Amino acid sequence: MCAALTLWHGCSLSSEGLNQRFTDRAVAFLREVFFLLLLHQRPLLLSAMETYRTCFTRLRILDSTSFLVPADYGEDYRGSVSSGVKIQFEYDLLSGACLQLCVQSANDSDARFAYHAQHTILPNDLCIRDLGFFSVAALAEIDARGAYYITRLRSDMKVYIKENGQWKEWDWESLGNQLEEGESVEMEHVYIGHERLYVP
Repeated sequence: MCAALTLWHGCSLSSEGLNQRFTDRAVAFLREVFFLLLLHQRPLLLSAMETYRTCFTRLRILDSTSFLVPADYGEDYRGSVSSGVKIQFEYDLLSGACLQLCVQSANDSDARFAYHAQHTILPNDLCIRDLGFFSVAALAEIDARGAYYITRLRSDMKVYIKENGQWKEWDWESLGNQLEEGESVEMEHVYIGHERLYVP
């Protein structure tokens, strides 16, 4: 919503600023709108879920949330500035099962948590994670276990594609200029890394 306000109305507002402007009536209204839209989308969602079930064992969504706690908890739950807690939660969208639920200090790393949880990944799982969980080692482990992942790339990562038998760094800007809004491109044999140059 904040992005839409900026894009369409030139109004810059933080997520917390928007949150503070919601009254109980506004929350109830948005909840009703959401459920009405969900009911209209339900046939499409059910069809998509059946397609996912034929392709993947589990559709794993891992995310975390952090919040401050009273200073008395500082010895057990440390944050970057004061006492804080982080909840790690992983959910299988296909079965509705909770795969992982962990409470830890707010300054614990998401990427480290994901890496230490790799032993739970099965062949044909699809792991969906945001940028906080990004780790090349974790992605390599997911691939080695015969599973799949969807993630954003860190800005310092280079992407290499194979053209005419040669590894070439992907030119994001050039590709972006060729695509229309909403259009996407699928590439095979793509490799990522910081500085490594791939050679055939």
